[in-house]
Amino acid sequence: MARPRKLVGIGVNPEESQGNIDGLLAAGIIWFDRAQNALRDRAPDKLLLFAPEQRATLIAERLTAIKSHPAIELYEYDQEMRDLVHVRPFDQGDLALTLSRNYTGLIRLWPSETPTLIR
Repeated sequence: MARPRKLVGIGVNPEESQGNIDGLLAAGIIWFDRAQNALRDRAPDKLLLFAPEQRATLIAERLTAIKSHPAIELYEYDQEMRDLVHVRPFDQGDLALTLSRNYTGLIRLWPSETPTLIR
C-alpha cells in the first residue's frame, strides 16, 4: 500500500513587492526543511508555492535549477482567488523575465510618457 502524500504550501500576497514575491522559493525551501525536521515521521514530501498571477516568472526560471526532491510545484492565482494555474518550470535565458518587466514598464508609462521612437 502506498504511503499517503503529505504536502506543505506557502504563498505570497499580491500586495507584496516583486522582490518579496521572487523570494518565495527560498522561503518555501527553508520552511519545507524546517517542517521535515520537526515532523520527522509525518514529514512532507511536496512543497507547493502560490504566487499572484503574472508575477512568478523568476520563480519558474529558478525552479529549473532545483533537483526534484523535494517535489516543488508552482501555482499562480488571480486576486479574486477563482483560478489556480499550475506553472511549469522553464528557462529561456532571461528572455521571459526581461520582456515581462519591460512590457510592464511600458504599460506604466503609456500613453502620455511613452518615448518617441520616430522623429
